[in-house]
Amino acid sequence: MLSGNNNKFVLGAHYYVPGSSEKENWKTDFARMRETGITCVHAIAAWSWIHIAPGEFDFTELKEFIDAADEAGLEVQLGMVIESAPEWVSSEHQEWLYFNQKNQPLIPYARTRYQYGGWPGVCFDNEGAKELASEFIKQLGEFAESQSAVSTIEVWSGISFPPAFHKPVNIERFCYCKATSAAFVEWLKQKHNQDIQSLNKAWKRKFTDWKQLKPPRFFGTFPNELDWCRFIYWRQKSMLKWRIEKLRNAGFNGKLTAHIGLDDALQPQLACDDHACAEMLDEWGFTNAQVVEGKKHAYLLFFGADFARSAARGKPYRLSQLRIGPFAGRTMQKESGHSAGFVQLNNWATLAGNVKNIFYRSWRPQTSGHEAEGYGLTTLTGELNDRTDVVERLSKLIKEHQHINSFTVAEADVAILILPESANFNYVTENGSAKFYESAVKGAYKAFFDKNILVDFVRIDQLDAYKVVYMPWPLLLSENDIQCLADYVKSGGTLVSEACPGKFDFSGFRNASIPPGILKEVFGCVENDVAEMITDTKTAPVISGKNKHYPCANLQSFLQPTTGTPIGNYLTSEVAVVDNNFGEGKARLIGTNPSICYLNTEDSRAADLVCASLPYAGVKPKIKTNASAVHCRWLKGKESDLFVMVNLTNVPAMARIETEWDKELYSHAVDWSTGEETKLKKLPCEFTVSSNEMLTLEFVKK
Repeated sequence: MLSGNNNKFVLGAHYYVPGSSEKENWKTDFARMRETGITCVHAIAAWSWIHIAPGEFDFTELKEFIDAADEAGLEVQLGMVIESAPEWVSSEHQEWLYFNQKNQPLIPYARTRYQYGGWPGVCFDNEGAKELASEFIKQLGEFAESQSAVSTIEVWSGISFPPAFHKPVNIERFCYCKATSAAFVEWLKQKHNQDIQSLNKAWKRKFTDWKQLKPPRFFGTFPNELDWCRFIYWRQKSMLKWRIEKLRNAGFNGKLTAHIGLDDALQPQLACDDHACAEMLDEWGFTNAQVVEGKKHAYLLFFGADFARSAARGKPYRLSQLRIGPFAGRTMQKESGHSAGFVQLNNWATLAGNVKNIFYRSWRPQTSGHEAEGYGLTTLTGELNDRTDVVERLSKLIKEHQHINSFTVAEADVAILILPESANFNYVTENGSAKFYESAVKGAYKAFFDKNILVDFVRIDQLDAYKVVYMPWPLLLSENDIQCLADYVKSGGTLVSEACPGKFDFSGFRNASIPPGILKEVFGCVENDVAEMITDTKTAPVISGKNKHYPCANLQSFLQPTTGTPIGNYLTSEVAVVDNNFGEGKARLIGTNPSICYLNTEDSRAADLVCASLPYAGVKPKIKTNASAVHCRWLKGKESDLFVMVNLTNVPAMARIETEWDKELYSHAVDWSTGEETKLKKLPCEFTVSSNEMLTLEFVKK
């Protein structure tokens, strides 16, 4: 086992899939990986493939693969997959299967990359299933520790409730086996201190015995649905902790990592608390699964990195699966394959986002299933091409600048507040979709991103570190949330909220006053009428203010100022935006959702309304440019800082930097592309960046 070195940049590639890895290609492929700059290869260690019978474990093929990689000078990362139950387990213990809301078992099958079968496995709320999986994890941990080439184990690939990917969650919901149902009741008992009357008060029910409780099977009233969401989140954190503890107890001392999809933490049906999960691991990861080519979606390249960075809170974070393409669906119809330029843009965005490691999925295209011919760096026959050329170029850049991992992202200009409970509420009210909450978060981020404004994603207990906090789609707030927001503003912070903050309480009941409690004083206004939900873009709300119209979306709340000052009205004259001073700070309430409007329309006026939160707070962005085609980042170091410019388009673009370099701090700048040194006085403020290219200036400190 190789000791994990967090100070080196790792380029890796997904490769070994049980039953689908062609041994005759290993030697040639490994040599080409080394030639390209790949230093680590990912191999799946599947429960269904290795645990062949009770008490019998066959690591023969995996050992052969690791030895071949070691001989070629490659490190190995093992991807532990226990979402693939051995056939003998699922056939002998059908009571351990996942059951949907109609009490129908989900029979394991071979799904896309799970060519080896057994997906989605068995429900680990059943103690017998958990014990058998624990045996496999113990064996894997001991095996991995004995292998000198193994540096890392990915303990969970895509943290989620496994059946979440089976069908849309509003068609089938999981899990309703006896064990999960019992676990839910036990969780409720702990939450309510064994007091069933406390539960009755929260749910507005009249249970007389805990045996009467059952998980909600169909979307109905909010209180029990919200508690079901909370239980699933709690369960997932417990399951991750179990995996980690079993590997460590088995003696594995290498690095442990896990990852989620690009925005999975915004989707309650997947039940991943990214902050809590990242805290348990050595390194946190994300994928770029939703990213497609084009300037409109380029912000997602950075969104994933910033979201992962915020969850990691100082720990290394990685791009665990840089999916290449062509992307595969549920049929053989695929999107067009990604160009070398797009792979290159991913590479540069990853560096600019201060990501520490990149794993490409995959080295060769997939060989079977709906992903056949997809997700590959090389040609179908394993030949190098223009995509592998750009990976080689990245590798050379990293070797030339080995101190690249010592840099950190500069302090953010603004924080976007993540409210998992509000996401849960949106999921419950929309019968299995948190689309409004997700769109609001992404739209707010994109608005700031397109103006080169750096964003952190924060939780309610992290507000004090920021001068300005933007709060998208805050419809459900707990009493603790409300008090934290009030304390933040009172202490001097600036809070900008979209429509209806705290419209519903923690149990999912509508509050009598919007905003509720002390938030009325914070925002200096109340909702004068019930907010409308408008989905027709032709009749979406428009705000008039300062001789400009700002298009918005979805919610339209009419506000009545108390101590606050109206600064914007709807075209029908009702008050739409109110500013207020509270304590040492300020608060602005926008009665609608400009974030969603900007995501859907890219109307710059909606982005202006979102980004007006910075001048309202008296904050000047660290970077100001004349265009959004080039995205810029500052990375901070001990002896130097990096200024990175990434062209998000497939044509050359020019960026004029309107902020001045700190001439008192730096002696000169070095262009990484040419190696040329320039005194700050002679450094231009206008740069042309080639298509899908990165221009990096290293500012050397005096």
